[in-house]
Amino acid sequence: MGAVSKLDLVIHPVRSRIVSLVTDRELTATAIADLMPDVPRPSVYRHVNRLAAAGVLKIVREAKVRGATEKWLQVADDRSQLNLDEIKQMSSEERWALVNNLLLMLSADYRNALIKAQHELASPMICSLALHLTDKERQEFWKDLLQLVQRHKLGKGPEGRSRFSLGAALLPDMDPEGD
Repeated sequence: MGAVSKLDLVIHPVRSRIVSLVTDRELTATAIADLMPDVPRPSVYRHVNRLAAAGVLKIVREAKVRGATEKWLQVADDRSQLNLDEIKQMSSEERWALVNNLLLMLSADYRNALIKAQHELASPMICSLALHLTDKERQEFWKDLLQLVQRHKLGKGPEGRSRFSLGAALLPDMDPEGD
């Protein structure tokens, strides 16, 4: 089983979804597979094992369950996060794969939530906006957005709070003259 590079981790749709699911909480491989009904269980277990072997996921506790040892996992470090310099070094094809993976992950999460809620889930809050920004304003906007998200990013939420997925991409318009 080879090592998982940070880029391979983030671009691979199943592994990035697993990391997203385990971020800020502890889950077993079985619970992860339950949250990903669209992915075959053996595939989920294989990817969980690869992430654990790479040190991205760590075992935080173990318990005997029906004769087997159940292991609770959490994200071990920030290996799953790409910084701006790493993104700048990516090829345009790798950047496309990164954005495509984000969209696929959000789509799969919503589909699975619909299945679990038996189609009684509220509509997602979505928007697509055109922003007119200088490069400096774009960087400030992104920094402000990340600070806003960080304020609401808690560990395991208190009673009454639900977990939501948020995806954001600030993409250049291909027609800079268009409004």
